[in-house]
Amino acid sequence: MRHAVRLLIVVPLFFSYLLVSCAPMEPSHPQPDPTQEQISLLQKQLLEMQKVQNDTRSKLDEILNSMSALSARIKKLEGKRSKPRQKKKRRSKTKRR
Repeated sequence: MRHAVRLLIVVPLFFSYLLVSCAPMEPSHPQPDPTQEQISLLQKQLLEMQKVQNDTRSKLDEILNSMSALSARIKKLEGKRSKPRQKKKRRSKTKRR
């Protein structure tokens, strides 16, 4: 009877050990979540787009500054052209005492 009780305890333990040892092992790292991968990809794309936007904004600022400077220069030249020329008094080359 003792042997039968021992067999009833040992045999199920042995089979459970076999089942556990033959079961496929789970990977040490979990499978990546496809949603999280997509979120990461979209975040990277967003950062790239923000960099492009900043570059474009700085180039636009440079162009606007150049246009403003050219516009001011044109106005200055037009102002000089529209004014009638005034004759300057010439100094005599000899000094008077």
